[in-house]
Amino acid sequence: MWGSLCAAGLAGIALGPFGVLLLLSGWTREGALLGFPAKGRPLSTQETADHLRDVDHVAHMSRENLEAHAKALRTILLVTDALLAENDPCEVPARAIDAIAQFTHFPGVAIFDLDETAECLVLIGSRGFDEPSVVAARTLPLHGSLTGVAVSRRELVTSDDVGHDPRTASGVREELAREGFTGIASVPLVAGDRVMGAMNLIYKGGVRLTPRERELIISIAKVLSTSLERLRYMRRTQESEQRFATTLESIGDGVIATDTKGAVTFINPEAERLTACHRDQAVGRPLVDVFRAVSEQTGAAVENPATKVLRNRVAVRLPEQTALLALDGAVHSIDDSCAPIHVDPARGVRGAVLVFRDVTEARRAEEWRSFLSEASVVLASSLDYEATLAQVARLAVVSLADWCSVEVLQPDGTIHRLAGGQADPTKQRLAEPVALAIRSGRTVVPNDEDTLRLMRELGIRAFMAVPLPARGKMLGAMSFVSLHRRRFDNADVERAEELAHRCALAIDNARLYREACDAVVAREEFLRVASHELRTPVQALRLTLSSVERVGPPSLATLLARANKQVDRLNALNESLLTVSRIATGDFTPVLAQIDLGDLVARVVGRFREEARRAGSMFRVDVAPVRIRCDGAKIEQAVSALVANAIKYGAGKPIDVTVDTADAMARVTVTDHGIGIPKEDLGRVFDRFERAVSIRHYGGLGLGLYIARGIAQAHGGKITVTSEPGAGSSFTLLLPL
Repeated sequence: MWGSLCAAGLAGIALGPFGVLLLLSGWTREGALLGFPAKGRPLSTQETADHLRDVDHVAHMSRENLEAHAKALRTILLVTDALLAENDPCEVPARAIDAIAQFTHFPGVAIFDLDETAECLVLIGSRGFDEPSVVAARTLPLHGSLTGVAVSRRELVTSDDVGHDPRTASGVREELAREGFTGIASVPLVAGDRVMGAMNLIYKGGVRLTPRERELIISIAKVLSTSLERLRYMRRTQESEQRFATTLESIGDGVIATDTKGAVTFINPEAERLTACHRDQAVGRPLVDVFRAVSEQTGAAVENPATKVLRNRVAVRLPEQTALLALDGAVHSIDDSCAPIHVDPARGVRGAVLVFRDVTEARRAEEWRSFLSEASVVLASSLDYEATLAQVARLAVVSLADWCSVEVLQPDGTIHRLAGGQADPTKQRLAEPVALAIRSGRTVVPNDEDTLRLMRELGIRAFMAVPLPARGKMLGAMSFVSLHRRRFDNADVERAEELAHRCALAIDNARLYREACDAVVAREEFLRVASHELRTPVQALRLTLSSVERVGPPSLATLLARANKQVDRLNALNESLLTVSRIATGDFTPVLAQIDLGDLVARVVGRFREEARRAGSMFRVDVAPVRIRCDGAKIEQAVSALVANAIKYGAGKPIDVTVDTADAMARVTVTDHGIGIPKEDLGRVFDRFERAVSIRHYGGLGLGLYIARGIAQAHGGKITVTSEPGAGSSFTLLLPL
């Protein structure tokens, strides 16, 4: 048969590593069969026999090549099948080694992985070596080993004398020689542009690798590289999917995914909790049955976001003030977004993903902050705490409870209700049991059976009484009742206690203010009575001194003058206290009469000349006649206060006193050139008992300027001051003409 084929002109069959290539080379350019004479010359018998013998030899060789190539293909296919059956990247080296050992004649197989630094090769699997050889080859340097040469060159590298080849790594060379290995074929494992490692096939005896064996080794390496890269990609994909799944499982937001028909395909634990629907119940059901969105204001159903996304193919958000109605009846305020799932742009939208979170507490906290801000404004707006607490109680009904009241403990131990705000006036009596909270100083949430039974009978869902402590004293309590809303939780208790604390401060501050006002009234009343009472003995003393001065010996004149001076001071002080009391209580009414202001100021200056001389000062007076309608005695008291102040702080320098008019006002200006007043103290020098200097160096009660300003204001005028520290001060009394 083979002879017939050859006679037909088939010269031979050559096998490549991946298929069969027929070389039809038996014909010459002239069309004659190879070896036959051209131009149809007949062959001799010997020539014909020689040619037939050559053809039989070629046919025999082609059959061997075909069988060898078929065996190589079977080996590659078996190795490929073995590797494709393995889905664990860690097991691929072992599976590859087993397949290579089973289907090839190489007694030693080793697979290496290129480490992250790309500086060395790490042994990840081997077969056919004893333990010392494995230990020696556990790590091979990239530069200094035959395997490293193969990796660097990215080509098959062989050695027929591995025991003496200097390219073989030191230590490995000796161990391989000890075990009788003679040859090695090291081929890199390459996937795309990346070198992953290397495979070493080691053999014994004086065998040299044929070209077909070299091609087989390269083909096995390619299969192994492809398999490793495939499984590594699978592992990265699985890890990515696992991380994504773990992220979705662990995030604090609810996540639900659907298919193109709106059926649930995925739901994470947070979404299970908020919808009260377990994964086994949710998957496969329409999203509208699992995620039920309603309006918080009306309770009406809101269009499911996934339905809108699948229809419009764009991301959407739910309207504000949207709630989730869970399957167990719970209602959660939510914030959400829903977007289409695009797996492949060519395939379009593959579903929708809904991400939502429970913002119930956040909204409650925001509402509470707004309430506290409004309540604080109300509490600070007035010191009439009864009216403000009534308004705060009404505000609390809107944000915290259905009914709220404020009870205050009276000095006699009774409880007086100051304020009550409620949604149902018939329930007002329900907040009265607050005695326990007042006695214990702790918030009371009833849990005894009698109270709970009473609450059930009256339709009360929750009740708490919160004490009102301030500065170590118990002022009363606030009561909160829930009739139609949810039960009070710990957050509600904390918020009620915070509100009660602010209300307690408002009550305490208002009480302190009332007490202070009462004390001021009592003080002013005492000063008025005391001033009136002091007038009688002072006048009696003045009359007595006058009598002694008339009938007494001349030697007492000096002593009597001193005594009269002290009586004058005492009388002036008494008048000052009485004026202060009248100004403070608003009981100061000037007795008006027409006077010459210039003459009045001149008299005052004359009365103070001796005192100014003793202080080292002198007056420079420039007064003009100015007629005004005023209380002369009180204006004289005001001018005296300004002049006395200039003498005290004038530092012995001249004092200028002028009287004139300006802008329809009579003007009295008293200017000293003494110590002056610091700028930051100018605003308080007119207050009672205030000074801008030390009391140790300057005496007095600090009432003169306060009285002068009060007198000016009572006349419809005012007092202004300008000053420069170290240069003096200028006070101006302005009175209407």
